[in-house]
Amino acid sequence: MNKKIILFALIPLLALGAAYKFVLAKPKAEAKPPKIEGTVYVLGKEFLVNLADGRFAKLSVALVLNPKDHSTAAGGGHQPAPIRLSGQKATRTEPFLLAGGLTVFTGEHRGRGSFRVEVLNEEGEPQRVLFLSTGRYRGSTGLGLRGGIYRLAVATGTPWTVAITQPRGQGGAALPQRYHGGGDALVGPFRVDGDVEVGVEQQGQGDLTVELLSDQGPSLYFLVEDSGPLKTSRRTAGLQPGNYYLKVEATQSWKLILQPG
Repeated sequence: MNKKIILFALIPLLALGAAYKFVLAKPKAEAKPPKIEGTVYVLGKEFLVNLADGRFAKLSVALVLNPKDHSTAAGGGHQPAPIRLSGQKATRTEPFLLAGGLTVFTGEHRGRGSFRVEVLNEEGEPQRVLFLSTGRYRGSTGLGLRGGIYRLAVATGTPWTVAITQPRGQGGAALPQRYHGGGDALVGPFRVDGDVEVGVEQQGQGDLTVELLSDQGPSLYFLVEDSGPLKTSRRTAGLQPGNYYLKVEATQSWKLILQPG
């Protein structure tokens, strides 16, 4: 075949290719903006939510951080919502869900008869007597519990209420600190960075116990187990730096004075 004929055949093909590239071909699609502006950070711990009629739900939560914020540090634990229970007579409450760790129970009894409250696990097995009194009563106590489903067994014939809180991420008060009361109470948190001297006073006859708890819930040991009018002191040693509580069980007026040891 003649070379000139081949050359003339190629020229139209090249022209058609150029026309397709610049006229017929679709332009490149523009890059779509991201659906979420910023960094999505998923919280590592699920939220436990108590619903009506003894139901509960678990929620996973994510935060959208500013695009210029590249940190992924989470600050403190979430604070579970308070649980409030009440009644007019003896009962087993509807089940409720606890996240686990330190759990604070505040009970109130407005009648003249006996008042006994016990916490039960999911299988209905008794875990701890929370309140035991006769007549009008108001007090609080703390207990380290595993996460799970619980109920309260309440024995009384008159109106009562129990509030349940699960403190998380609370800063401890610097020492020295003074606490006082006239019955059962959980006091704190207070910050410990070394040894602590705990002064204890009670007026009147009656038993008195003072128990040291970590802010995670576990009981560490009893500082005082005594009765009658007393004025004494105890020293805590070997504690890791952190936040702590004192659980007081008493029927008379008492006072605690905490100072660095």
